[in-house]
Amino acid sequence: MGAIEATNPCIAGDALISTDKGLERFEDLMISGNQNVKVLIDNRTPVKVSDGLTEQYLLMKDQNNVSLSETVATFDSGIKPTLMLVTKSGYEIIATPDHKVMTTEGWVGMKDLTEKHEILIQCKEGRFNQDYNLPFVPNNWVIGKQGRTYKFNLPKKWTKELGQIIGWIVGDGWVRSGRDSIVGLVFGKNDYRVMEYFRPLLEGIYAGKITETLQLRDVKRLSYHSKFFAEFFIRLGVKPVSADKKEVPKSIFTAPKEAVIGFLQGLFTADGTVGYLKDKSSYVRLTSKSEKLLKQVQTLLLNLGIKSKIYDRYRKPKKKFFYTTVKGEQRAYITDGILFELEISKNSVLKFLDEIGFLCNRHDEKISLLKSKSYYSNYFFDKVKTVKNHGETRVYDLTEPLTHSFIANGIVVSNCGEVPLYSYESCNLGSINLAKFVKDKKIDWDRLKEAVKVSTRFLDNVIDANKYPVKEIEKISKDNRRIGLGVMGFAEMLIQLEIPYDSKDAVKTAEKLMKFVNNEAVKISEDLAKEKGEFPNFSKSEFRRKRRNVAVTTIAPTGTISIITSCSSGIEPLFAIAFVRNVMGGTKLIEINPYFEAIAKERGFYSEELMSKIARTGSIQKLPEVPDDVKKIFRTALDIQPEWHVRIQAAFQEYTENAVSKTINFPHEAAVEDVKKAYMLAYKLGCKGTTIYRYGSKKEQVLYLGTVIGREEGETLEYVSAESEYAGGCPFPFCPH
Repeated sequence: MGAIEATNPCIAGDALISTDKGLERFEDLMISGNQNVKVLIDNRTPVKVSDGLTEQYLLMKDQNNVSLSETVATFDSGIKPTLMLVTKSGYEIIATPDHKVMTTEGWVGMKDLTEKHEILIQCKEGRFNQDYNLPFVPNNWVIGKQGRTYKFNLPKKWTKELGQIIGWIVGDGWVRSGRDSIVGLVFGKNDYRVMEYFRPLLEGIYAGKITETLQLRDVKRLSYHSKFFAEFFIRLGVKPVSADKKEVPKSIFTAPKEAVIGFLQGLFTADGTVGYLKDKSSYVRLTSKSEKLLKQVQTLLLNLGIKSKIYDRYRKPKKKFFYTTVKGEQRAYITDGILFELEISKNSVLKFLDEIGFLCNRHDEKISLLKSKSYYSNYFFDKVKTVKNHGETRVYDLTEPLTHSFIANGIVVSNCGEVPLYSYESCNLGSINLAKFVKDKKIDWDRLKEAVKVSTRFLDNVIDANKYPVKEIEKISKDNRRIGLGVMGFAEMLIQLEIPYDSKDAVKTAEKLMKFVNNEAVKISEDLAKEKGEFPNFSKSEFRRKRRNVAVTTIAPTGTISIITSCSSGIEPLFAIAFVRNVMGGTKLIEINPYFEAIAKERGFYSEELMSKIARTGSIQKLPEVPDDVKKIFRTALDIQPEWHVRIQAAFQEYTENAVSKTINFPHEAAVEDVKKAYMLAYKLGCKGTTIYRYGSKKEQVLYLGTVIGREEGETLEYVSAESEYAGGCPFPFCPH
């Protein structure tokens, strides 16, 4: 029937993600543990070509818009086979074959892209860091090996001038560490004005005067021999590498806009040119021996709303010339001729000149001519050039809850998937509240059977009654007729049955229960096949008996509907017996589990003082006022060992045709080995996927226990506190898998 897509497609860790703090490397987001990041999302609606390219371009141009998402969750997805996509203009991304990219015809998986597809790239200026502090505090008083004190005036904050200096060093300079540490800047004959511009800036930082030296012919050099001065720029990301391996310093990607513009000014003034041809194309170009440098500059420019194109590597004729060193020695220098070029053309030229430009009036004569011209518009999509294998790579992904998309290396891509589906297939879900099917401490199987019957027929009818956004979704949804009948309120069912969640009896109950639900749903699907016909793709399946639906059961997170129906989420245990919910307008509502409250009153140990005490911790396990037999059946998610979380999920998964959503809760002190054991057990028991959450690992989370871990120092809560979206289980307002 086709390849399954969407099981957490991922992107390589060196991809630059457009966030509220600039361009952040994916793997750095994971390493930092920052789960409060907001990503840039592209709000354009893709328009399929129907009346020619001109109409399509106008539609796309009119819809250019970007905005920031809500806070996202990021994931390390391990090492996986990947593909590399490269567009005609040189934009590229490395991702798993199933990762979807936005084209002018909609979402398309990496493995399905062809040269006919046009990829959407970031269409407007993004965001920049508002924090002007440097990523480290430089030491301006340094004691050398021989006890001599060196005084510097190294800046502690970003400025445009610091960006300009870094740009020139990357373009026409170098740093070297070690015994012969040096910061060097080179200036040709046409750059002497720039040299005089930089000299006082550098002397102000270096806290000392420096004179230029003649390096060769008319080339002059400003050099600063100091280990500490060199280390300052190296810590900002300027690498002591050869010209063909130069990169944009890491700190520039998350620097304030002013510093980013300064960096580009310095770099383009050092290695850029301006081309003007009357009545023909005019351009701004940047030349470098490092293709990686130009790729990164291309992404920086796009985050400023400037589109550019990188030309393939080409060779200029090798040149040999002689020069005399300062010691009077004659030496020969041979150029290898290998260069790359980044070109800015069309109306992006004007945006570059207005917002970035060149230092010290460089190219002013040509620039005045460029500004007098009219230009065609750049459109922010680009044709596919190649998609090729890239080997196994460590990959990452994130969950963006609004549009399920984000921007990586300037390319609009989808975020991770939740349910394994075929291309364009939809997810049609519904859940039965198990808490309503217990009578006299026994499961009411007859009522449950009737509920499954009605729910299965209802979900199947939704497929025909639904209005679909695109015809591809409608076709595959009706061809497969996939539904996902699930359950919620399992914790309350166990409480009424007086079965502890972390027990063999609970696992047996889960197996028996889900086997019953799944079997009854399959029977109804088979009956519907006789009444209305089997699903159209039945002949491509491995089923022996005809049925109406390719799959009938799924266990979803049920966060919102659990709140509406006042039950626990999915198959999760209770997170807290009592807590304070934070709702709109700052209102705080105390919620006590109704089953516990009823038992407490019936058994005679209820008191407002006890309820208040429980609301401070969420758990009753250490309270002497509560009988031991009650404690056993009211164990919360953090009272339960991770092993039992996994075993409950596996019991449901055995009789669920789609996937099961479940969070394995860990206490704050859990170690890496504990997490590993849970994942390995889930794999061993046949779970299709699982989510773990270590309490307090996020600075902000949906539910807090009495003493808050990971918030601002000294801040505590008197009671367990939950956000309005919380329904028990996974402490996210959305499912990260």
